[in-house]
Amino acid sequence: MMLRKARSVGSWGRSAIAPLVVLVLCYITGCEKSTTDASIHTISVSEARALLEQRNKDQRVVLLVDPRAPQDFEAGHIPHAINLRLKEVPSNSAPEKRFTAYDTIVVYGEDPGSASASAMTKRLIGVGYESVRLLVGGLAEWAAQGGEVVKGR
Repeated sequence: MMLRKARSVGSWGRSAIAPLVVLVLCYITGCEKSTTDASIHTISVSEARALLEQRNKDQRVVLLVDPRAPQDFEAGHIPHAINLRLKEVPSNSAPEKRFTAYDTIVVYGEDPGSASASAMTKRLIGVGYESVRLLVGGLAEWAAQGGEVVKGR
């Protein structure tokens, strides 16, 4: 049995792979050309609650976006939230009038480390929505602070 010595990728191979990995990750996570984590503005649970209280007077004050899987959304979500998946907002799309009518869009995920919520926030900012905020702590923090969680669609 003859064993072959593994070939080294070399400096050119390594330097060519890194940008490719970055491009693939950006495509998967939804980071558009100029939208980075620094583009994300956050909102606290108490600030989100205040917006929801205002929503009772004017429904166009805030739109809550939950980008989690439909079964997770149905298992529990913040009242009045919509379940909007990343694939439903193509990176080359334009803002839709049904969403631009809201003063603020609040995106949340399961917890503070929710990749889907961060990606959705960046995607919405990247396609041109204004006043998009990421809920700090996500649904877990919302519930921990006594926020209502509803089940079903």
